[in-house]
Order: sequence, then structure tokens, then C-alpha cells
Amino acid sequence: MKKFLKTYRKFNYHTYLYPFWKEAILLLALSGLTMGLSLVNPYLTKLVVDRAYESKDLKLFITLVIIGGVLFILNNAIGGISGYLNTYIRIKIKFSLTVKIFKKLQALPYNYFQNSTTGQSLYKFNYDIENIANLISGVIPQIVFTLIKTFIVLIIIFFLNWKLASVALILMPPVYYITYYFNKKLEKKWKNWIESNQKVFGMLQEILTHIHLIKAFGKEREHKRKYIGNLIESIRYNLESQKWQSVISFINMLICRLVLGIILFYGGYEVIKGELLLGSLIAIGLYLNQLSGLQNSFTYLIQNIVLNYISCERLDGILNAEIEKEKNTVSLKNCEGHIEFKKVTFSYEEEKPLLDNLSFSIPAGSFAGLVGPSGCGKTTMVNLILRLYNIEKGKILLDGYNNVSKSDLFRHTGVALQDPFLWNDTVENNIKYGNSDATDEEVREAAKIACVEDFIHQLPKGYNTVIGENASKISEGQKQRISIARAIIKKPKILILDEGLSSVDSETEDKIVRNLRSFLKDSTIIIISHRLSTMKRVDTIYFLVNPGEIVKGSHRELLKNNVRYQTYLNIAWEQGMGGTGEEEIYGSIL
Repeated sequence: MKKFLKTYRKFNYHTYLYPFWKEAILLLALSGLTMGLSLVNPYLTKLVVDRAYESKDLKLFITLVIIGGVLFILNNAIGGISGYLNTYIRIKIKFSLTVKIFKKLQALPYNYFQNSTTGQSLYKFNYDIENIANLISGVIPQIVFTLIKTFIVLIIIFFLNWKLASVALILMPPVYYITYYFNKKLEKKWKNWIESNQKVFGMLQEILTHIHLIKAFGKEREHKRKYIGNLIESIRYNLESQKWQSVISFINMLICRLVLGIILFYGGYEVIKGELLLGSLIAIGLYLNQLSGLQNSFTYLIQNIVLNYISCERLDGILNAEIEKEKNTVSLKNCEGHIEFKKVTFSYEEEKPLLDNLSFSIPAGSFAGLVGPSGCGKTTMVNLILRLYNIEKGKILLDGYNNVSKSDLFRHTGVALQDPFLWNDTVENNIKYGNSDATDEEVREAAKIACVEDFIHQLPKGYNTVIGENASKISEGQKQRISIARAIIKKPKILILDEGLSSVDSETEDKIVRNLRSFLKDSTIIIISHRLSTMKRVDTIYFLVNPGEIVKGSHRELLKNNVRYQTYLNIAWEQGMGGTGEEEIYGSIL
């Protein structure tokens, strides 16, 4: 309980109630009224037995029955309104929490997502946020009212008979302790169930995302077996936790009934002795029954707190994660496109630098190629330029400035990746993702430059064709062309194609490159590629020799003067990365 309160206070979850304080106060008032009405009925029963029956007063009997009926209807009506208000507040709190978590996720650094799965994040959105919203809007207020009502019921029993109330007060603490003890044991089992359920959810998400790969390899049976295995494990954890819940519920009910039986037995003895009226005993029995119900409610609420604490812990990983904060940034309204690495060091693992004290510069307006063996750090360099990772040492300058604001950086930069990451939307909207204010003419212009228009008329609805999840309705080459159009529609001063032409045929590639030279003639264009046909089309090649050295020159110059570049080309050629017509070019130089 202490850990829960610490986590709850740490993130001020109660503050999510503040915007709905009017509704919350009304709900508390209605709940208090409901509680008060429920306390009246047992006393009415006492009056019926001790007054109406004893004196055979029919008028009093009818009056008390009518009052009871009115209170019953009123209690249920108030309960319905309270239920609606509670649902309203819970939905609003869930919305606020979801927005906050989503904004936090958006602000987290790129490497956070590399260390977690999409399934984990989705499950937290679907399950943990719902739990916490329920905790704030329902569980905590119910605990408060349960404790208040328990206190009031004990006072009423004291008023009716102090001896029976004393017995109840003595027997109550062990009941609450047993509930707390068993729920503590249940926490680990619930945590195992939630984590296994999240694993099932994440696996299903991954299977559906990669369904094309699964079918291409004929792995449906294997994945079915794995999924069912994980599902069975989750069900086992669920059944185990449910078993413990049933045991706790049985023990709690048994003890409550035993306590109730002892008190009523003693009360019956008092009635026989003539020291207690029958109506008073019946009323006390009804109040004790309410007390037993309150104990069951308390057990259920404690279980909810344990379950919700696990959700608080899980969301703590997101809420407590450090976000990227820009400090001392420079505004760059007009960009030339000059890029310079100054003694840059970066590594994914300690003592294994991928880039080590690396320095080079790409002048503004260059049409450059960045090449090197697989895994040497080319894509990492792109991610560093885009500030998706933080460098360990050194500086990356844009037009001589070290810390350009991200908004200006992204405004001046366009990127097309080997994996295009297109949305399940129309071709036009995917292109406009690069510039949401683009006109239809600008969309068609970008499409023409990227050779999207070469295939757009083959699609059922042209630019209005929805391309499916992961753009499953079009080819890889078509995806890349849309990705290039998306990158150039904002007319960037820096355009980076990271294997962005790898699935495009040589003829279309040549056409796109010529279009880019014409359309972005004053921009810096960087092409990362293993294809020799692509490298022959750039003006300057930057060849990453090792983590701390990069050499530059034209394709012909490097091929003639640099042995390591020749070796790299030989390996690339043997691996079939030459491209159409490359043998003639390559052979004529050698």
C-alpha cells in the first residue's frame, strides 16, 4: 500500500479530477445521499417490528411501508445518476491520461522505442490507462465511502446496543488483516498474468504486421503454435489468479458469516433475557449484513488497488522516462545546406565506437553519395544529422551552426528511406505528409519528379487510391517513389535518400536523379546506396573507410586511386549490387 501511495502521489493522478470538480462534488453528494438512505431502511424495519407490530398500528405500518418504498425508488434513481456521472468522469479522465501519455511518447527519444515493442505500448494504452482511470474515478472514492459508512454503521449499532457493537468492533480487525495478507500474495500472480497477456497482445500485433512475410515463408502453422502456446500460458496465469481470488472471497465470506453468526447468537441470547427488543436485533442484523457487504466491497476494492498499482508501475516507465529537451538552440530560417562533421564519436555499445573522431564536410548544393560496407554507420550518420540520436563527442554543424532547432532542421530536410513507412491512406495524402499545406499542383509536381505519375493511372482511383496497411497494395518500387515525392514536396535544402532507390529499376532511377538535379539544383542531395549504378550518377562520393576516416572524390577518381574503394566495389559486384549496365562502366575503368 505504501508503494502504491508513493507512486500515486509521484505523478499526482488525483489532479486529473480537477477539471471535473463540479461533477465530482455532485457525485460525492449523491453517493453520500445514497449511503444515508441505505442506513435508514434497517431502522424502519425496527420501527415496523417494535412499534407497528407490537401495537398493531395499521396506519403506522402502512406509513412505514410507503416511506420504505419511496426510499427504495429514490435510492435506485440516485444510483442510476451516480453511475452515469462516474462513467462520464472516468471517460474524461481516460481521455486526459491518454493524451498525456501519447504526448510523452511523442517527446521520447528514438532509442526508447528501439528498446520497447509496439505491442507493449499499445497494451498500456488499452489496459493500463483504463485501470488508472477507473482507480481515480471509482476505486478511491468508493474506499473513502466504504470506510465512512463502516464507521457510521458501528455508531448506529452502538446506539442500538453497545454490547453487540463492542463484539463487532473486536472481531473486525482480524477480518481486514486477512484480506490485506492474501491480496499481498495475489499481487505477483496478477503481475505475471498482465505481462503474459501483454506478450500475447504484442505477438498478435507483430504477426498481423508481418503477415506477408509469414505467408511468403509458409510459416502459418509455426506462428499458430507459438501464439496458442503463449495464449495458454496467459490463460494459466489468469486461472491461477482467479483461483486465489476465489479462495480469498471464500475465506472472507466464511469469516464474515462466522462473525455475524456469533454476534446474532449473542443478540438472540439478549432478546431471550429480555434485555434487547426483537426489532432492535433485526435492525442490528441488517446493519451487520451491510457491514459484511462493506467488508466484501473493501476486499474487492483492495484487489483493484493491487491491480491498479501494477498499472501505475507500468506507466511509470513512460511517465518517468527522460524526454529530449532542446537547449540553446539556433533558429535557421534560411538554410544553404552545408553539413559538417567535426570530430564526431558515436557508439551503440560502450568501447565499440561506430564513428570515432570522424570529420568531413559536404558543401552546400552538393550532389553527393555516401558509401561504405554494410554496418559501417551510413544510416547512423543520417540519424545523427536528423538528431534522432545524441552524439557522444564532437559537433554536427548545419551552415556552421551547432544546435539548430529541430523545427527548423526538419523544415529544411527531406528524407526517403529504404523502408518507406507509408500510411494506410490515399497516395495524395501520403505525399502531402511532407507538406500538409501543399496544393494539388504541388502534389502532382512532386509526383512527376519522383516518377509516381508513371504508375498512378494504373491504380483504381489514381491519387485517391488507399494503398493499404504498410502500403501492401503497391510494389516496393512504387512505395519508394511515393516516399521520394513525400520528401521533396516541401522543397528541402537538404535531401537524403537512404537506400531510397534500392527497389527502383535503373531506367527509372536515372530519370528520378535527373529530375532531382533540375528541381533541387540549389539543394544538398545525399544518396546512400550499395548500387554501383547509383554511385556513378553523383558528383562526389564520400567513402567511409573506417570509424574515424572518410575519403572523398568522384567515382572514377576513387576507383583509380583508392585500393579500398576498389575492394569495396569488387565485393559489391560479386554480391550483385551493380545494377543494369554497370559491367560496361566498371570494366572500362579497370
